[in-house]
Amino acid sequence: MRDDILWAPYQQFCNFFLFPLYLYAAGRDRVARWLLRDYLGGVTDDDLLAALPISFRLLHPQRTLGVAAPRLLGKLFEHLPADLQDRFLSISKVANSGPGSAKLKIRFLESLRNKIDHLKVTLGRSPWARYYGTADKNYFQTELSPGDWQQKQEAVENLLTEILPKNVLDVGANTGQYSALAAAKGARVTACETDVGALALCHGHAKKNGWNILPLAVNVFSASPTPGRGGVPCPAPLDRLRSDFVMGLAVIHHVVAIQRMPIARISEIFTALSNRWLLLEYVPPLKPKIGASVVPSLDDYTAEDLEACLKQNFHCVSCLPSYPDERKLFLCDKGS
Repeated sequence: MRDDILWAPYQQFCNFFLFPLYLYAAGRDRVARWLLRDYLGGVTDDDLLAALPISFRLLHPQRTLGVAAPRLLGKLFEHLPADLQDRFLSISKVANSGPGSAKLKIRFLESLRNKIDHLKVTLGRSPWARYYGTADKNYFQTELSPGDWQQKQEAVENLLTEILPKNVLDVGANTGQYSALAAAKGARVTACETDVGALALCHGHAKKNGWNILPLAVNVFSASPTPGRGGVPCPAPLDRLRSDFVMGLAVIHHVVAIQRMPIARISEIFTALSNRWLLLEYVPPLKPKIGASVVPSLDDYTAEDLEACLKQNFHCVSCLPSYPDERKLFLCDKGS
C-alpha cells in the first residue's frame, strides 16, 4: 500500500473498466473491445479522448473534463522542479494517511460508483436487434415477417427435444431466439454474436427469465489466439468454445459476404467447434441490393455445395426443410 496515492489500482480501474464503459455509452463499443486486447494498457486517457465523439463530450462535459484535467495536471507536474514535486507528494501522503483518510477514500470510491450508476449504456438500438421482431418486410428487404419463423423454430425445438444436448454453442445468436429454446431444454448455452445491440437484448432476456445463457461478443471465424498476460496467449475460439451441439442459423451467407470466407472453410470451422452435432442452415447468397458485393468464387455456392463440404467431416448429414423454401437445415452428426 502507498500512502501518497488515494487508491493504487485507480488507473487500472479506469483503463480496463471505466473508460471502456464510457466508449460503450458513446456508441464506440467496437473501439473499446479492440483496445481491451492490449492487456497492458487497455483504454488509456489518450485513447479515450481521441475516440470519444463530440456529442458525448457535449452531453457529458464533467466526465470528459475528469479525464482531460488529471492528464494535463500530470504533464504539468512532470515539468515542476524536483523539490516542488517532493513537496506536493509529501502533502498528498499526509492527506491520504491522516485521521480522515478512511472517510476520504470512502467518498472517493462512492464518487466512482456514482459515475458508473449514472452512466447510461444503451445497446439495443442496432438494426439486427429487430430482425426476429419487425413486421415490416421491407426492413431488411426480405419477404419474411415474425410469423414466418414459426416453422423453423418448431423444427429446431423438435431436434433439441430429441437430442437433449448438455451444452450448446449458438453462432450468430442475434437476440437469443434459438439459444432460449436450447436453454429451455436444460442445456448450458454460449451465445456468440458480433452485433452488441442484439446481444444486449439476448443478455437481458436471459437474465429476466433465468436462462443458462452466456452471451459473448465473439467472432468465432476469427480463429487466431489473442495476446494474454505474461506472454501466454488466450485460447482461440475454436479451442475454448467447443460444444456438443453447435447451431449456425441464418449466418453463413453473412460470413461469405462480409468476411469473404468460402463455405469450405466455414464448414471446417463449424466442424472444429462441434464435439458431435451441428445444425447449420443454408441460406442463399446475399443479394447486392442488401449490401453484399458479388465475388463469384465465393457467392455462387448452393445447398448441394454446402452438403458436400459437410459430408467430408460428418458421419451423417440430414437435410431438413426451413423457411422460406430455398433455405435448408442440415443436421450433422459425427457419431458416438
